[in-house]
Amino acid sequence: MRTSHLYSGFKYAGVLPSVHAQRQIQREMFCALSPRLLLIVGCGYGEEIAELLSKSPLEISNLRITAIDLAPVEEELRSQSFASVLGSRLQWMCVDLLDAAQVPEYGRFDAVQCGFVLHDIDYCHKNRALMILARAVRPGGHVIISDIFVS
Repeated sequence: MRTSHLYSGFKYAGVLPSVHAQRQIQREMFCALSPRLLLIVGCGYGEEIAELLSKSPLEISNLRITAIDLAPVEEELRSQSFASVLGSRLQWMCVDLLDAAQVPEYGRFDAVQCGFVLHDIDYCHKNRALMILARAVRPGGHVIISDIFVS
């Protein structure tokens, strides 16, 4: 089986025992990166964002988050406590990952977090999805991916 060149730069690749372990690594990475402009792909109801912001010393006073999801989850997302803290610095859009280039500030994000989304992308679109994620960040930006897969 050939592996795409897009996978060659991944750090921390491997199997983690739980979603909790993946989120712990994400928190550590975000704290080290201190992003100011963050894209969350597949935000769902905001559980990952809530956990990231509540359990990390990440400075959020200058943090702006754009959260996208294919499902219409804005009401649930805005009901989370972090939404009132972020206020207008939290933007939400109903956008598919494969259409993420239409997100304002695409190409300028400090970091992109894509959690548990890629397993839903058809195999023939995975390389395209990874390129879209990679191009969403500014030069020197970071893409953080966590997902599940069948071995």
